[in-house]
Amino acid sequence: MISLLFLLFTVGLVISFVWPKRPLPGYRGLADATNKVLKQVARMPNPLHRSADVSDAFRYWATGEGLTSTSDLAKSRPEDASRFAAWISAKAEPELDSLVSRIDAFCRTAKFELAWLFDGDTQLDVKTAVADLAFVQGLALEQAESDAAFADYKQLQSKPNDKRSQEFARRLYRALVAADLATNPPELMLANDKARRTHVRESIEKAAAENTAAFRQVLRDLARGDAAVASAAAARTTEPRRSGRAAAAAAEPAATA
Repeated sequence: MISLLFLLFTVGLVISFVWPKRPLPGYRGLADATNKVLKQVARMPNPLHRSADVSDAFRYWATGEGLTSTSDLAKSRPEDASRFAAWISAKAEPELDSLVSRIDAFCRTAKFELAWLFDGDTQLDVKTAVADLAFVQGLALEQAESDAAFADYKQLQSKPNDKRSQEFARRLYRALVAADLATNPPELMLANDKARRTHVRESIEKAAAENTAAFRQVLRDLARGDAAVASAAAARTTEPRRSGRAAAAAAEPAATA
């Protein structure tokens, strides 16, 4: 009983600090689902302690069929599962290690361990419970990261003429060009300031509307700094064409929104 009360208290803290007051589309009802999963987990017996280096296994699980085959919650929320997989796939190793540690810590509050998800000796019902716990906490962390990344973008939308917003628009436009989500026409170099601002604004809104998942990832990269944007652009360059970073450099003169 004490463990259950502690568990519910922990869940309340996670939701109150991490969960946005106005959740983005796709997150409605997830708080209720979290409570349901944790209540089910609290009634399960715990297997013996096992440890493993799980970062690589976690990426493989989260980005493949393992996610929806082991997590009932992920299977019932395919859009969230796809977004979660894309988010994990884009994580560099140091970021993934940190993320996995946080998810494992959350699982441990319920007396479980993330490594059990990848242990062949783990009972099926326990593996499902751990998968649901990992998915729930992963979505909460993804949501928190998205909220932070979207803050500057919302500021740009509400106050486009603000000095800070204009600087953010320049950085975002360059990042979108680097990610091949926007173009930098040569004629912009000869255009006036108003024309360049209009092009930058329209390019940003078009990318947000037509490539939402990729746009969200660019915002996250941008929130971590320009170095993260350059690193992500380099990682995305898989064809023998002009790299994203070269395109971004070419965009610099025209991106003076």
